[in-house]
Amino acid sequence: MQKPKPPVSAHSDDDNLLSRIDELLFYAQTHKNMLIGVGAFIVIMAAGIFFYNNQKIAQNEKAANAVAKILPTFQGENYDVAIYGDAATMGLLEITQTYTGKDYSDIANLYLGKAFFEKGVYDSALMGFQNVSSGSGITHAIALAGEGACYEEQGKFEKAAGLFKNAAQSTENTILKPLYFSDASRNYELSGNISEAIALQEILLKEFTNSKQGQNAKMEMTRLKSLPTP
Repeated sequence: MQKPKPPVSAHSDDDNLLSRIDELLFYAQTHKNMLIGVGAFIVIMAAGIFFYNNQKIAQNEKAANAVAKILPTFQGENYDVAIYGDAATMGLLEITQTYTGKDYSDIANLYLGKAFFEKGVYDSALMGFQNVSSGSGITHAIALAGEGACYEEQGKFEKAAGLFKNAAQSTENTILKPLYFSDASRNYELSGNISEAIALQEILLKEFTNSKQGQNAKMEMTRLKSLPTP
């Protein structure tokens, strides 16, 4: 499997750091180091945090250290402390408010969205995912899928389907792309749009034959075609 090359900007060290994070995220996915939301991968790789920590760039250091410090709490599923912090540690919410507007705040916002998602506070989770500033690359796709997962939990299936579809179209990652198309198909079915659900299964069957979703696509198409249309 060939690794997609993330976009590289010659304009700033921050752009190059974000490109490196994309590479690290891809490595995490291929090694199954993922955080799983309902129907979606909402993923951040700890190595990405520590890559930032190891950079000698002053503007990144404080935010990177703050996220790295709260990371064990998040991984321990102590989501209240991860979000709000405690006397010794700045929480994700404060981190995103303190370092707003910086590229690396995307990391904290994705974690924040995931933490609220796990608590079932979907409106707050949506804010975290929507505050991801990256307009392209794998972090953008993950944020869209995070939004889709929230809307799916809220029963807003058509909106969720569109977000999952956009997420699939926003990345060339060969693990996430078929996954998000499958998530979109499921939500189109739940919304009653069977024809669109079938269309996405056809894409999976033709273009992602080596993926789990592609291998299941023929069976899914048969099942969907047997359903009564509204």
